[in-house]
Amino acid sequence: MTQKHTTPEHELLDAYKKDADEEQFLEWFNGILAPYEQPLYKQLDGTLHATYYVIGVPRSGTTLANQLLAHALGVGYVNHLIASMWQAPVMGVHLSQKLLPDAEDIQFQSKFGRTNRITEPHEFGYFWSERLGYQNLMQPSPSEIENVNWTELRKVIQNMSYASGKPFLFKPLMLVWYLDELIKHCPESRFLWIDRDPLQVALSLLHMREEMTGSQTNWLSLKPSGYNSLKQCTPYEQVAGQIAHIHSALEHAWQKHRDRHIARVSYEDFCTAPQAAVDKFLALNPGHGTAAKQIRECPPEFKIHKRSIDHTSSLQTLEYALEKAFEHTSETNS
Repeated sequence: MTQKHTTPEHELLDAYKKDADEEQFLEWFNGILAPYEQPLYKQLDGTLHATYYVIGVPRSGTTLANQLLAHALGVGYVNHLIASMWQAPVMGVHLSQKLLPDAEDIQFQSKFGRTNRITEPHEFGYFWSERLGYQNLMQPSPSEIENVNWTELRKVIQNMSYASGKPFLFKPLMLVWYLDELIKHCPESRFLWIDRDPLQVALSLLHMREEMTGSQTNWLSLKPSGYNSLKQCTPYEQVAGQIAHIHSALEHAWQKHRDRHIARVSYEDFCTAPQAAVDKFLALNPGHGTAAKQIRECPPEFKIHKRSIDHTSSLQTLEYALEKAFEHTSETNS
C-alpha cells in the first residue's frame, strides 16, 4: 500500500518543516519493508487485547493524555521508531521491543502535539492516512468511511498488539470522523475524550497558526465538511467553526457510546486529578480481550495552560464567533 503524503495547505515556517531528504528516505524504506510485513501477521482467533484511543478537538490536551496513559498503563503504544515504519508497523513493534526502553522514559513535554524523543508517543499520522484513506485532513464523506477496509485495519492493530504482548494505545487525530464505524467493526475499542473549553482551544489554535505559519489567517489541522465556506471567513470565525464541527462529531459519538466505549474528561479535571481520569478510563470494561492495568503512578497534577487576548473587543468577537458556530452546528444536527 502506497500513498504520497500531502503537505499542509499553507507553508510551515522553517522550524516546523519536515526534512525533505528524510521524508524521501522513509518513503523508500517503507516501500522496501511493506512486502515483508504481511507474512508476519497471524490469524488471531478472537480478540486478544483491548485497544485504547485518546480523542478530542485539536489543541485540547490529547497529547498530554496520550503520554500519561502510555506511561501509567501496561500498554503498547506507537513511539517514534514504530511511526517511521508505518507500512510495516508489526516490524516496528518488534524492533522497538528489542532496542528501546519502555514508557518510563516519557517526559510529558510536547510542542503543538509534537514530541521529540524516540521513546515518546507519536500520532502515527501516515499510518492512519493510508489505512483510513483520507487526504489533506479533510472530513470524509459517508461513502469514504464505509469504504475503509475495517477488517484489514483490525487485523493490523491486533497484530501490533500481539507483537507487543499488551493492549495497545493510539492517538489518531482524524479518528473523530470514524468513531461509529470503528466501534462497529472493532468492538474492543475504548476511547478517552479530553474535552476542553472551546475558548481556550480557539486561542491555542490561533497561536499555533501564528507560530507555525507566521499568520493567524492560515488554516491548520482538521478540515470539517464546512471547510470551503469557513475558509472565506475571518480567522476567529474559522477556528470557531472548526471547533464546533469537530466537537459536534465527538458529542454525537459520546451520546451513543458513553460509559461503555467512551469516557469523557475535561482538560481541567485531567490536569488537576490525573489519577481520577485514569480510573474513569479504566472503568470502561472492554468486553473483549485483555484490558489494560495501571503499572505506574500518575503525577499528582499537571499545569493547566491558559491563553488570553489583550484586547477586550477581540475576546468578545471570538466568544461571539464561538457562540454562533455552536448554535449553527446544533441547528444543523437537530
